[in-house]
Amino acid sequence: MPATRRPGGPHLRGSVHEWHVLQRPLPRTPAAARLARVTARVATRAWRVPALEEAAAAVASELVGLVLRRDGAGVLTLRVLMTPRRLRLEVHDPTGGVHADVDDDDPAVALLAAYSARWGVDCHLPGAQLWAELPCPEP
Repeated sequence: MPATRRPGGPHLRGSVHEWHVLQRPLPRTPAAARLARVTARVATRAWRVPALEEAAAAVASELVGLVLRRDGAGVLTLRVLMTPRRLRLEVHDPTGGVHADVDDDDPAVALLAAYSARWGVDCHLPGAQLWAELPCPEP
């Protein structure tokens, strides 16, 4: 199907499939967690999924918090991606400060497990990326 452009991003004509991406650099400071929460809230409001607003804000904040606990330098990148079935939050650390050995006893991990359908760490990128996926509510 041919794509059409409308406010809010590309849409496939005659389809309900919508994909959205919001990306934001974050400073490696304590303010990054607050900025991540705000960004997640803005995205869920703009994409009209208010049921995910609080969960997305909490998950974004915890992902950033886990990255900030590791040594590293440089600017973090938060990406919020919306597909028809999920909301994915990613925090990329260019220095690789996030490791696959995230402690299962960490309260942040408990929060990620409670809100997310799945989450993980990708270390094969330049640097590392911590991510979580939240299921979208049924229309």
